[in-house]
Amino acid sequence: MGRSIARKFLDNGFVVYGVDISNSLPEDIQKSNSFFYQTLDVTNFSDVSNFFQQSNREDFQCIVNCAGILKLKNSEKTDRDDWKSTIDVNLTGSFHVAKFGTQYFRDKSIKGTIILIGSRWGSSGTEKDCSYASSKAGLMGLVKSLQKENFSTGIRCMLVSPGSVLTDMSRSVDNAVEENILQTDDIAELILYISKTSPNVIFDEISIKAFPYDYINL
Repeated sequence: MGRSIARKFLDNGFVVYGVDISNSLPEDIQKSNSFFYQTLDVTNFSDVSNFFQQSNREDFQCIVNCAGILKLKNSEKTDRDDWKSTIDVNLTGSFHVAKFGTQYFRDKSIKGTIILIGSRWGSSGTEKDCSYASSKAGLMGLVKSLQKENFSTGIRCMLVSPGSVLTDMSRSVDNAVEENILQTDDIAELILYISKTSPNVIFDEISIKAFPYDYINL
């Protein structure tokens, strides 16, 4: 999903700074003169802080965090490490990005936008992975709190919660997943649209689902 978002913004003339825990990147993105990349573990408080303190780049206007992991274990099978690693990446990682992202915007007096990626399971819950659903549910509380903290600064924080998107994660849930569900480009298009909305407009959460797949496969 992150790659599609990066491509969408690059195709629309933006300079993109990408981070990931992996060094693997598509060749077309690597060759772009408008794309800059570094490895980063969003669960590491100090590393995320240091990333936003770097000064040798253009100012950010929109920050998107879509880092996430899925264990596919119900509560009976979820052990302590499963729970901790899922919360660390999906919720704590989002907190780190949002915390230092808003601090970055405030320090530079930028009325920026922060978009976190949730999940339909954050509101509905699921018998397939309690830790994942819990981590995504926590993002709404984080977003609402950041909105209240930053309403006087013009910094917007919003949550996009997709349903089934054609990714390796969705295939791990349903190996017979249909091709006509949401595509990563659908999410990228929505993220781009949100980033361009008026600074006087804010969304708490946008839920986007695959129709009719997500109404049949809950």
